[in-house]
Amino acid sequence: MFKLTLVATLVIMLGAAPEKNALENEGNGSDIRILDVSSTDQTRETLYKRFHAFEDLGDLLVAEPWPSDTAQCRKLNIPTQVISVPNSPGDLYLASLEGIRERDIAGAARILHTSKNTAIVFATREGAEKLKRPTGHFGLENGIRPLNMERIRPTHKFTPPPGWQQGSRAVDPKIQAMVSQVNRNNIQSVVQDLEDMGERKANSGGFTAETYLVNSFDAIGGLNVSTHHFSSSYSDNVIAELPGVVDPSVIYIVGGHYDSTSYSGLAPGADDNASGTAGVREIARILSQYEFKYTLRFIAFGAEELGLIGSDAYCDLLVQQGANVDAMINLDMTAYRAAGDPLDVDFVTNYSSSSLINFCSDMYANYVPSLGVTQGSFSGGTSDHQSFTSHGFTACFPFEDIDQYSPYIHTSNDVIGLSANDFLLAKMITQGVLAALATLASPVDLEIQHTSLSDTTDASGPYPVNAQVYSLISSNVSQVTLYYDQGSGYQAKEMVPTGSSDDYISSIPGLADAGLVRYYIEAEDDQGNTERYPDGIEADFIEFFVGYFNDIFDDDFEVNDNGWTHGGSGQDDWMRDVPTGNGGYDPGYAASGSKVWGNDLGPSGWNGNYKPNVNNWLQSPSIDCSGQTGINLHYRRWLTVEAGTYDQAKILVNGNQVFMNPLQEDMLDTQWESHGIDISAHADNNPDVRLRFTLTTDSGSEFGGWNIDDLHIGTVSSGDISALSLSEVYVEASSGGAIEHYLNGTAALGGRIYVLLLSASGTSPGTPLGSVTVPLNWDTLTGVCFNNLFSIVFQDFIGYLNPSGAATATLNVPILTDPNVIGITLYSAWFTLSPINFASNPTELLIVP
Repeated sequence: MFKLTLVATLVIMLGAAPEKNALENEGNGSDIRILDVSSTDQTRETLYKRFHAFEDLGDLLVAEPWPSDTAQCRKLNIPTQVISVPNSPGDLYLASLEGIRERDIAGAARILHTSKNTAIVFATREGAEKLKRPTGHFGLENGIRPLNMERIRPTHKFTPPPGWQQGSRAVDPKIQAMVSQVNRNNIQSVVQDLEDMGERKANSGGFTAETYLVNSFDAIGGLNVSTHHFSSSYSDNVIAELPGVVDPSVIYIVGGHYDSTSYSGLAPGADDNASGTAGVREIARILSQYEFKYTLRFIAFGAEELGLIGSDAYCDLLVQQGANVDAMINLDMTAYRAAGDPLDVDFVTNYSSSSLINFCSDMYANYVPSLGVTQGSFSGGTSDHQSFTSHGFTACFPFEDIDQYSPYIHTSNDVIGLSANDFLLAKMITQGVLAALATLASPVDLEIQHTSLSDTTDASGPYPVNAQVYSLISSNVSQVTLYYDQGSGYQAKEMVPTGSSDDYISSIPGLADAGLVRYYIEAEDDQGNTERYPDGIEADFIEFFVGYFNDIFDDDFEVNDNGWTHGGSGQDDWMRDVPTGNGGYDPGYAASGSKVWGNDLGPSGWNGNYKPNVNNWLQSPSIDCSGQTGINLHYRRWLTVEAGTYDQAKILVNGNQVFMNPLQEDMLDTQWESHGIDISAHADNNPDVRLRFTLTTDSGSEFGGWNIDDLHIGTVSSGDISALSLSEVYVEASSGGAIEHYLNGTAALGGRIYVLLLSASGTSPGTPLGSVTVPLNWDTLTGVCFNNLFSIVFQDFIGYLNPSGAATATLNVPILTDPNVIGITLYSAWFTLSPINFASNPTELLIVP
């Protein structure tokens, strides 16, 4: 099982030493920082972002000795120590202290730091060879390994399913049915097949195992099976893929290594790691029977025991491809349980995403409730999930038991019955991983199709929201809900069937003041399946603007620089280009068109993230705002930057700050956001307005920085209030209801009599009355209205406008049972009496079942 990260001995190459404080000036060689993170409540993701860590040893992080990190450790209450590395030939190693005295180590190496049962030592290659010995220490089976000196990349943000809340106990019956199909006999059978090979070392028996796994995945059917060749010396990675049917570019991975090793003799590797490999194969067998929105990959990695070589090479390929891997779950050792040990799964926190662990823990609680869940860390060992985390992908590692894992691994006794002794545990661990993957990849059950609402100058509303919602399986849609936010939080509103096939409707009220409206749609069927639009992978909501934006200056950055300039101290990485998504924080697409302005957009030769210790800027050309007042800046933003205490992203107008990222929290946009700022204090009546975006960074964490698109400077005004509007755009025939019509005349019409008419046949060509044309066809319904204006039935359809020329007329729709009425649209308009010299616009009201 788990080896460490690099196979070659590594020479310390920390680059040019930064300016050091007094503590860090001790010693003549390069320094390393040791951080004791055993008691901190900071997540692994946060620690990797805040510090330049290159080894995660559980309770300890080993990092580069950036001077600014001393202050960060003090703020976060993390004990830290800077260790001087000798300025002489040699390398850094992690050594096990089990069964050996420190003074015996001192004969071959210099001890720099000890913690529990491990030590960080400095040794020549010959000295390290003297310390090699069999040991039961997890991940240090040879007693010593070189430290990895490559920085851990901050991970991509984990995207949980839309609407998921930690601690939720909602169970999807469809996923529960998948979970129940996991078969312990299938897992044991694959373990037996792999054990019977005698050994699966990466450079020998691993080739036989590779062929077996290719054939085994092929036999499932419905999967695209391939191999990833990364070395002429070792067997390949085996990959089985189930492409997503909605957005195959989003990828979820479950993997485990299939190679084995041994101190001497055969290496049957039943628990380590035929058990995890068999779990991967069993998950592939079950999930291949279904369709999912996103792509699933089932991978058996080669050469893990030699230093995560196969998974590391595969992650290099993923980075090169710009692959959108949202999460990876690692299966390594699942089938051993010590006598008296409780039935539980342990999540290894080293190199793991805490948010992904939390999500997976909920999946176990929901779908495998009889299996306990705990977590902890290893002081020396790791597994293939480290490769993903180190490359910036979100990963986690459920494991049989951190304190009492199989003592027989890496020996000829790693066999079924002795080492792999509990296939119920293996089944249950596999079930939880399957539930997590299926939930993340999202079974294709319900589908929502919707055309997003666009910006509008209509302030009266309502804004009809139509969606086609249907089941792709044998279920019935039971509820569709619209959620909208006009600036004061989300409101929920039922969407109702229109009578047309699979069509649902609701509406968002008008917005009298200029502003943004956000909304999304959720649906549920009678089997408990849910769907959301948009689905949260690319966006969490739809957004549109109500009102007028009167441009003084606008730029979508597509054609040329248009007078924009940039510069600053440190690296000036401002680019006007196509965003690539490299680095894990930036978008992979523009808000509109193809190009944006941003920091390090990740083209060839760039890594996508800003650099430490920079102070750079992007400045607009001069903008003439003479004679204009109430000026606003509106633009689309995708900004990822460390908390303002450390890194500052600002917007200045003629040197005056109008925006800065929060001081205490990282700002991590995950979609294009509309951002509006009132800059009137500095721009009104100003003939020379200059806008400047700045980025100032410290020596700590780096993110994606600014990404800017669709920039406008101008004035904002409210949209138009039409002469007639409705509070709703539909009424349910089965229940009836009161529908209010809002009449909006002018003060010149104040006190006049109004008449509200209805038409069932439409609005063309309209009906001449007096000196105006009322925009309604004259039909039976219109005639009934007109001829009964003074009857009690139509008492709300005639009345007086108030002094402002406004009124409210109410249509009290009774319960309708005539099937000929269902699905029709009623049209409304109003006009003035005595004389008839004003007629409003028409509105539409749909009668739904």
